[in-house]
Formats: sequence, structure tokens, C-alpha cells
Amino acid sequence: MPTENCTAAADAFLEDGAPMPERVDVIGRWHAPGSRMGWLLCDTDNPVAVAEQVAEWAHLLEIDVNPVIGDDEAGEAATRARSS
Repeated sequence: MPTENCTAAADAFLEDGAPMPERVDVIGRWHAPGSRMGWLLCDTDNPVAVAEQVAEWAHLLEIDVNPVIGDDEAGEAATRARSS
């Protein structure tokens, strides 16, 4: 996050705990003390809800969204790619 937003971002987080939209389950949140970095891992079948959460915090944080898949899904994708 930009240094100038640290206080405002912390205040916003402490005010309501940064709840997630419906259909988004938080698996965990991690913060790197002494830095401006943090990570949020969530599970959802609704990418629009993720976009909603990003839009809510975009004025304070620099956010990267990286969808991830498990080994089974990755194996299926690799199999399909090899078949084409």
C-alpha cells in the first residue's frame, strides 16, 4: 500500500474488519509487520464478488488478484493442453 495510506487503511480495517461480500469465504489473512504487505486467501465461485472487494479497497491499497487452482484442476488443465 502507498505509505501515505497506511493510517487510513488501518483505521478502515479496524473499524469493520474488512468483511467479504457474500459467497466469498476467507481462508486466512496474513500481515507482514514492518512492511506494507499483506495477503488474503479466499474461496469463491463468484469472481464478481472478488472484484467488488477489490473496488472497495482500491482507493487505499495496491491490490493484485491471483486466482489459484489445486493439483487436480492443474492436472486436468495440463491433460487438456497436451490433447490439443
